[in-house]
Amino acid sequence: VKRGAVMIPATAASLVLGLVGLLLWWRQRDPLFLVYAAAELLWCLGNVDVIVDRSPLPWPWWGVLVYSAQIISGMLICRFALAVVGWPSPSLQWATKAWALVVPSALMVPLNGSPELEVLILVVTNSIGLVTAGVVVVKGLQSRSLPQRVLAASLAVLGAVLVRDLFVLVVVPYSGWFGAWGGSYGQIAWARYAWVGFGVAMAWIIAERLRAATQAAHEAGRTLAQRLADQQRELEAAHARAAEAARHDAREQERQRLMQDMHDGLGGHLLGTLQLADDPAVPRERLVHQLRDALDQLKLTVDAMQDVEGDIAALLGALRYRLAPRLRAAGVELAWFVEHLPDVDDWTMALGRDRQLLLDETFANVAAHARASTASLSARHDADQGAVCIALVDDGVGFDPSSAVAGRGLATMRARAERLGAQLEIASGVGGTSLRLAVPVRGPVSDRT
Repeated sequence: VKRGAVMIPATAASLVLGLVGLLLWWRQRDPLFLVYAAAELLWCLGNVDVIVDRSPLPWPWWGVLVYSAQIISGMLICRFALAVVGWPSPSLQWATKAWALVVPSALMVPLNGSPELEVLILVVTNSIGLVTAGVVVVKGLQSRSLPQRVLAASLAVLGAVLVRDLFVLVVVPYSGWFGAWGGSYGQIAWARYAWVGFGVAMAWIIAERLRAATQAAHEAGRTLAQRLADQQRELEAAHARAAEAARHDAREQERQRLMQDMHDGLGGHLLGTLQLADDPAVPRERLVHQLRDALDQLKLTVDAMQDVEGDIAALLGALRYRLAPRLRAAGVELAWFVEHLPDVDDWTMALGRDRQLLLDETFANVAAHARASTASLSARHDADQGAVCIALVDDGVGFDPSSAVAGRGLATMRARAERLGAQLEIASGVGGTSLRLAVPVRGPVSDRT
C-alpha cells in the first residue's frame, strides 16, 4: 500500500508528460517526441500493478502486459537517449528493438511465472540499459551541449540503480554467498522509483529541444523575411532600371521619329515655300503665311520633344504661347479658363505629340476658316469621369461635317483621339463650332495651371 501511495503522484506526472509528448509529436511530427511519449505511457501502465489492489486481467495475462510494458518502456528510453546524444550504433539500436519484441513473445509461453525467465529478462534488460547508460555518459562528458550533459548525469544515476538491482535481485539471492542474510533485501527494484527523476530530466530535455527548434524556426523565419525583403528590393531596383531603360529607348525612338517628321513634313513645307518664292507672281502675304506655318510647325515639333511627364497644363500653355499670336492676327480674341489639373496617365512623347497636333489642328482651323471674332478654351478635372475635359468653342460660321475636306480632317482628329484613349465630340453649326476632348488622367490634382 505504501509503495502504491508513493507511485500514484509519480505515475500521474508521468502520464501528463507522456500526453504532452504525444501532443508535441502530433504538432511537430518529430519521431523523438513519439518515442518519449510512448516510453512515459508504457511506464505508467507498468506501475498499475503497484497502485491497484486487484488486477484488471487474470494471471498470467496481466503479468505479461505489465512486465512487457516495463521492458518496452526501458528499450524506448535507451533509443531516446541514443538519439539525443547522436550515437547511431547499429548493434545497440538493433538490440533494443529486438529485445522489445522478444520479451512479450517469451512471456506468452506458459511457464507459470518461471523465476528463471524473470531473472533472464532482468539481466538482459539491465545489461542493455547499462551499456546504453555508459555510451550516453561518455558522449555527454565529451559534449558541450547542456541537454546531453543533463541526460548523461541522469543516466549515470539510473545506471547505478540498475547495478544495485542486479546485485540485490540476482546476485544476492541466487549466488548463495550471503546465506539467510540475502533475503532481507526483499524483491524491490529501485529502477521503478529512479524513473521519476529520469522522467523529469527527459521532460526538461524535450522542452529544451522544443525551445531550440522554436528559436531556430523563428531565426529561419527572420532570415527568410530578410532575404525576401532583399530580393524584393533587388527586383524593384531591377524593375526601375528596366522601366527607365524602356522610357529612355522610347524617348530616343520618338526623337528619331520626330526628326524624320521634321525632315519629311517641315522639310517638304519649306521646299514648297521656296518654290513659291521663285515665282514672282505669288503674293508676298502668301509667302509670309507659308513661312509662319513652317515656323509654327518647327516650334511645335520642338515642344513635342520636351518630356513634360504628363503635365497637360504645360502642354496647353505651350500651345497658347505658340498659337495665340496667330489667332490675334486672324482677328480672334482668345479667352483662357484652365483650372488646376492632374497628370495625364501613360504619358509618352508620341502621345504628347498626338495631343498637341489634335489641339493645334483645332486652333489652326479656327484661325484659318472659322471667321470667328472670339474663341474660348476651358480645361477642368472631372473626378467622376476620371479625365481632364478640354473644350474649345468659337463663334464662327461653322462648317459642314459631311463635306469631303471636313470629313478627312475629322477622321484624322478622331484617329488621334482613339490612340490617346480619349473621347472626342465635335459639333458645328451656324452659331460656331465646339470641340470637347476628355483625356484620362491619374493621381491627385496638382497645382499646375
